[in-house]
Amino acid sequence: MAGSRWLWAGPHTSWEGPVAQVCVCPEYFTITDTGELCLRAGQQGLRERRIYLDVGVHQFRRSDYPWLARVRVQVQGAGGGSAGADASAGQCTARPGGAGGGYSESLIEASALGAVETVVVGEGGAAGIRNNPGGAGGSSSFGGFCTAPGGRRHSEHGHRHDPVRGERRQRGDQRRRAAHHRW
Repeated sequence: MAGSRWLWAGPHTSWEGPVAQVCVCPEYFTITDTGELCLRAGQQGLRERRIYLDVGVHQFRRSDYPWLARVRVQVQGAGGGSAGADASAGQCTARPGGAGGGYSESLIEASALGAVETVVVGEGGAAGIRNNPGGAGGSSSFGGFCTAPGGRRHSEHGHRHDPVRGERRQRGDQRRRAAHHRW
């Protein structure tokens, strides 16, 4: 194999030849001048996984990982809250939930990282009280490299958003428009 080095193993006293021989793939391994077989940094894939679950601001320190070659960052924004729903006795009132938070992923070379990168974990949107809207979800991010927006809140009672036209209208308007235009 081109570029490979041979490692001879065996007792060095009255040595008459190799006891074992090892061919080393230079892409993943190296042999030091003292004959030690070593892994090449950054060639073995994912080595450790760090998950931030607590809402708030955290610090990722590159110096805590001296072997680091690159990081795969996966960021999830927090979901929005549902609108509140008041109901009278014997009545059932339901509201759809808020939108899910966005997702972002990036593979970042360690050389591009600062000494400390700020990690933000967004908070989920608060639920609406009575017939009021819920809160928007918080954005999550890893430094300036990777950001995922928080989910939108569910709008207040009686309104909905038209994702095609980007307009807000009363529920009755949709029924009247559907009857008039026959969509």
